[in-house]
Amino acid sequence: MNKDDIWRQIIQFVKEERWDDEYTPETDLVKDLKLNGDDAYEFIYLFSKKFNVSITEFKFEEYFYPEGDHILLKLLNLILKQKKKVKKKNNSQGFRKECERRKIGLILSLKYL
Repeated sequence: MNKDDIWRQIIQFVKEERWDDEYTPETDLVKDLKLNGDDAYEFIYLFSKKFNVSITEFKFEEYFYPEGDHILLKLLNLILKQKKKVKKKNNSQGFRKECERRKIGLILSLKYL
């Protein structure tokens, strides 16, 4: 299977699980697809099953906010005018390593995929 075939499968998966739109390798799961909390966990779980990617060592909390927490953090930052904001890791790094190991490296280019 070549990279184009893999990319088509990834896009098809994203369209089936989220919505039909245009996606690029720079598409971010948190910013663009608005994935957080339970929705993000379910998406990653289904992705791992479909593409046979292990998520046993994936630290979900380093890449996604829990359900509703990102809103609370934004409010606190605004109210307290904090300069230091809590940031999550670029969600393309950890899962991408596992995908590359399994020869489906484009998957996490959807900035987590």
